[in-house]
Amino acid sequence: GGAGMQGAATCVLDECTAECAHCAGETCSAEGQHCEDPEKTYDAVNDWACVCDAPRRGSAVGAKASCTIDECAAVCDHCANNGTGNICSRHGQRCRDPDTDARAANDWVCECASPATGGATGMKATCVLNECEVHGHRCGDAAACVDPNTQAASTDDWSCTCVSPATGTAVGKAPVCQIDECNAEANLNVCRSAGQTCVD
Repeated sequence: GGAGMQGAATCVLDECTAECAHCAGETCSAEGQHCEDPEKTYDAVNDWACVCDAPRRGSAVGAKASCTIDECAAVCDHCANNGTGNICSRHGQRCRDPDTDARAANDWVCECASPATGGATGMKATCVLNECEVHGHRCGDAAACVDPNTQAASTDDWSCTCVSPATGTAVGKAPVCQIDECNAEANLNVCRSAGQTCVD
């Protein structure tokens, strides 16, 4: 409809609400999207579009839209940021959304920052850091690396322990390995059989 005074009427056609062969009808009634008609005139037809509701993104002219949502970047009830900041970044972790299709909700993942490992879907991850995987080479061939606490917050507690029969331990570096040859049963027996004491 439309009207004009002393001239041609300006006719309005909202293809989102009108009933016509080329109008939107129920096309945009899918959950999470709505219809928009940028030019509501009879001269501009077939320009209506289905537009995804925020925080979803996407649109399609003359068709149902394929909506996406990056649950790491968006703010919503089921997103990593539910309005109080991104839960992953608050814990020093990286957020990743493996499937941004709007139908794939609640699949965002918190991943631990390297060199820590671990991940969790829909919540902060429990991160593991085995410092021997990072520093173990510093123990050398004569010692084995031991990390008594692999929680990511526990650092600088790894140590190197000499491989038996050598003895010696050092925290955060290669140990000085010592071997007491008298501890070897064969050497003790040689000395004992001669009525002697072994001294190394």
